[in-house]
Amino acid sequence: MKSLKELLRNNENYVRAPDRNPLIAPQADLAKTVKNFLNQYETKKLGKIDSPWNRYGSGHSFGDLLFGESPELLDDMSYGKNPLTSGGKYGRIPIPDKRLLDLPVPTPSSGIETGVLGIIKNKGGNWLTGSVENALKGLKRNTGAADYNEDLSAYEPINSWIDNTLTKYVKNRMATPDDEVRKLADQGILHYEPRYTGVMKDTRTSAGFPEEGMAQSPLGHLWEDISDDKILSETKGVRSSRTDDFARVYPEFSKVADDAQIYQPYANRLDNLGWEHLIDELLNSTRADSGLPMNLRMKPEGFKGLTMEEAVKKVHGINQHRALQAEVARKQMSRAEGIPTTKTYDDGFRFVAPEDVTKNPKHREYVKDAGKRGAWCTQGEMCDHYAGGDSRVEILIDDFGNPHAQIAIEKEVPNVDDFIDNLINKDRARYESMVEKAKQTGDDLYDGIVPQVLASPEWENYVNDLQLKQKITEIKPLGNSWDHEKVQELMAKDPNYQKKIQEKLQDFVKSRDWSSVNDLDNTGLLPVRQDLQSRFDMKDINISDIINDAPKFGSSDEYDEYVSLIRNSLGLD
Repeated sequence: MKSLKELLRNNENYVRAPDRNPLIAPQADLAKTVKNFLNQYETKKLGKIDSPWNRYGSGHSFGDLLFGESPELLDDMSYGKNPLTSGGKYGRIPIPDKRLLDLPVPTPSSGIETGVLGIIKNKGGNWLTGSVENALKGLKRNTGAADYNEDLSAYEPINSWIDNTLTKYVKNRMATPDDEVRKLADQGILHYEPRYTGVMKDTRTSAGFPEEGMAQSPLGHLWEDISDDKILSETKGVRSSRTDDFARVYPEFSKVADDAQIYQPYANRLDNLGWEHLIDELLNSTRADSGLPMNLRMKPEGFKGLTMEEAVKKVHGINQHRALQAEVARKQMSRAEGIPTTKTYDDGFRFVAPEDVTKNPKHREYVKDAGKRGAWCTQGEMCDHYAGGDSRVEILIDDFGNPHAQIAIEKEVPNVDDFIDNLINKDRARYESMVEKAKQTGDDLYDGIVPQVLASPEWENYVNDLQLKQKITEIKPLGNSWDHEKVQELMAKDPNYQKKIQEKLQDFVKSRDWSSVNDLDNTGLLPVRQDLQSRFDMKDINISDIINDAPKFGSSDEYDEYVSLIRNSLGLD
């Protein structure tokens, strides 16, 4: 079989594979030899002893932990391949490995698909012992937990799936004509959004082969390029020549011919293949609090028998669901754009305060939409009543724009009778002129005076001088009740939901000096001062100082604290 070098020797674009750098090559070979020797031994947990190995748990090769990828990178450099080559908007773009030029060219008669070796491989093949397992072991969960009392049994199904299904896929079918993930990608189905580097296209064309692979779609080609590039293929002869003690470290290859291909993950990594995201979402699908619809959920025992194709389809569905959620959230947040925010919280929740809806159509639309999603009466014509004129609403929304509570606020209304009494005492002549005018209207005397009062500058000045406070008329959770089905759905996902919302409602109530507050029961607060006054309304006993020190609104514990304080001061205990 002719080598690729021989076929391309007359090509003007051919670049001869350089000799190894005499300074770097010995260092690379020594480092690889030591690493391979140490990889015969694995870390083990040392009970509860404070050892640095314990953070990694058991089953990790000493050679990998100590050397990492340094030997392989040194080896690349000895052949003139710069591992730090980068450029373009896609980040790191490795240059073609010139060692490939010394590999035999596959032909149809050899039973291997025509192409550059390592680009498309047959099903199965000789993999460097432990190379795939080592490249995937970082995906396992909590194998080296610091808390030795932690129950790791919940992670056994996913870890077992990695050891079996995922490992077998990588070894047997990835980057082969039978690659089911490539076939799914051709259908627009993939478990992540890959990032193209152009590596395989450059490698194929530089080697004189057509740049197209077996894929039938852009996404399929993208997966094909990335997955193919993760496999380093060498003949046993080339591989053993680069490892002085190859026969001793890998005795299982003793009967393998020197021209047979041996595979391993390129640079001992299987990154940029989306495995981390795949594992994350598969785990999420088993959690009750995942927020996923039932058709995307799975019980932990579902990992047993879960095929690679099924796993990719499931995570693809989860990705679509999350994308839809994100779009809905974006639209919901856009609805709140331009609505003033009065208070924000670290978890993303905030209070928004629409302006007078009778004067602002956009804010009216927002209040009605929030009322619809929150199951409040503001979704209809009552919107104008609660959020127009002298009335306002403030709405508690989350970081996605979803409403969770609504507070109705009104201005205190000044008493007309008090104003008339004050006018009689201070400006009798003004009052009598109003009476005479009222008599001329033929209406009831009182009904004739009131319109004159409300239209007078004296009334306006009177109201301004009063500095009237605002009052809270309603505080409503979703559906106006903590028992509403919307609340119960959220409680099922988060048992602390009511507590989290009530904490923010309490903060809202305590943040301003309200003249009065209704619906305190929905906040978990009590009118502490008012209740204390009613309870200890005793003649000839002054407890005003104690009561005035108490919070206007507080918890039941705060109320009980002041009850005990007053009883002690009165000698009732």
